[in-house]
Amino acid sequence: MVVREDRLTEDLDHLSRMAGIADAKLETVAPAPVPDALRDKALIDAAQAAYLRDYVTFGFDPMP
Repeated sequence: MVVREDRLTEDLDHLSRMAGIADAKLETVAPAPVPDALRDKALIDAAQAAYLRDYVTFGFDPMP
């Protein structure tokens, strides 16, 4: 299952119901902000180079 950030609440709710957890209480799920340590340009470039196929296949955008 691919879970996208913009549908995180809906997708996790569906996943919990499929796992038999009916009352997961997922009214709002918000991802944590990206830590500043991960905003290093060299690190971002290295990750994109190493996982280019994933970036293309799953539509990853650069970090905000």
